[in-house]
Amino acid sequence: MVAAINSYIPPSIRTDGLLVSGFTDSSSNSLENEFMIQFLIVPTAANHKGSDVKLAWLHTLKRRLQMHVKIHILLLFGTNLFCDKSRLTVHWKFLPLLQNFAEIRDFS
Repeated sequence: MVAAINSYIPPSIRTDGLLVSGFTDSSSNSLENEFMIQFLIVPTAANHKGSDVKLAWLHTLKRRLQMHVKIHILLLFGTNLFCDKSRLTVHWKFLPLLQNFAEIRDFS
């Protein structure tokens, strides 16, 4: 018999999506495979223990990923948004727009 637990789910939280429950493979091998699939990089043994990944390593990875996102945005500037006739170069004047990455959503 399962006891009912009183809980409140705020109306803003979707409850009709995919379930995040069930069996979880917590082996190091599965962790490494999933990181390779998702990020094309695997945490070293010093950066994870079993199925746990150090948050400091994730912060480092985040900075790297932001660099890749900035490069992608710069490519969009040069190929789709503000391309020159040759479509082979992008002007450096767009780089300052990417300096404050946290506030990029405020641009119009």
